Amino acid sequence: MSKKSIASICAVAACSLIVLSASAAAAPTLTLSTGADPVESVTTQVIAMGSSGSSDTGLSVTVKPTGGQGCAANFEADRSGGGETVFQSVTLKEGPFTESTNETFSRAGSYLLCGWLNDFAQSGSPVVATAFQTVAVRPPHLLLTVSAPSTVSTGQAFQIATTAQAEVNRYAYEFVLPSTGRGCPANAGAASSASGESRIYWPNHGSSWGVNGGPFSESVNETLRTAGQYLVCAYVEYPSEESPPEISASATVTAVSPPPPCIVPSYSSVTRLHDAEQAIRASGCAVGKVRRVASRRIRAGYVIGLGATPGTHFAPGTPINMTVSTGPPCIVPFVAAGTTLGRTELRLLANHCAVGKVSLARSRRVRHGRVVRLGARTGQVLASHTPIAILLSRRRR
Repeated sequence: MSKKSIASICAVAACSLIVLSASAAAAPTLTLSTGADPVESVTTQVIAMGSSGSSDTGLSVTVKPTGGQGCAANFEADRSGGGETVFQSVTLKEGPFTESTNETFSRAGSYLLCGWLNDFAQSGSPVVATAFQTVAVRPPHLLLTVSAPSTVSTGQAFQIATTAQAEVNRYAYEFVLPSTGRGCPANAGAASSASGESRIYWPNHGSSWGVNGGPFSESVNETLRTAGQYLVCAYVEYPSEESPPEISASATVTAVSPPPPCIVPSYSSVTRLHDAEQAIRASGCAVGKVRRVASRRIRAGYVIGLGATPGTHFAPGTPINMTVSTGPPCIVPFVAAGTTLGRTELRLLANHCAVGKVSLARSRRVRHGRVVRLGARTGQVLASHTPIAILLSRRRR
């Protein structure tokens, strides 16, 4: 074989060795990931892993919300299209690498991580590897409840109780404002500018309550001066009062004018029971117990007296007792033994008594059918129309 042929063979072999060496080198790789369960406003890690082809390789990563354009062809194009920088031209060592940095997602939602490896050893620093990863960022776990009485009296303090819990540091805002029929305003900023609003000031926190952990409960006393329907509107917002609420809660309170006080009405000896009852109710009081007693001065059915002095002020609906005449008292008359039943009944009625039970008993001295005696002592003063028993003689067998 000639020297020329040998030289040609060696040249070909050398070229083959060079090709084999280049193809045997590992291609650059890149993967992107984040820490587990990323949460809005909580710092998490963005991790880039892979293998670089040379010691002059640069790592660049951006992040942006999904829904728009995907990852651009390179870092500069993606950043000019709205991507925010996570890594920029981080120089890597040749071989396997792991790079991480802290990132805080300001809002919950879906995000797109875009990554590129550029080989600066080559002319034009071409992109030699790319990666993209979709990241779901959840809102923090929050709890917010509000309770208040459904009905309150104007001018009287009532309690509003609020319970809040937050996985991360958050601020709660709360307002009391007249109801317009459209529910609570969109956020705390809108509520603070609503007509007639009153901002809640918590004793331990002021106008904004910083919540981290919990659940925690706070109570405040409020007073409504004007009758009407009101809303208690509470919000947890991030990062400001103008942001859409991450959670909200509300309660409805109706303020009513309190009933007038009970003012004991006046009366006289010619005031009937029915008229007195109406006057008591009209004065903001309630009718209490009615005691009936005999009276020689006041006619039956008329008021003798009230249980409180006229003009006295009491709480609304206070019961007022009354004393009402039953007329002159029953004074048991003298009825002689042997008086007829008819005459005895007339004597009882004339003395403002009533005829009671009539019973029979044998008597040796009194004729049959005549009165033996009455069931009460002569001259005894009893309540008007008290029934007086009568004992009659019956025939002997």
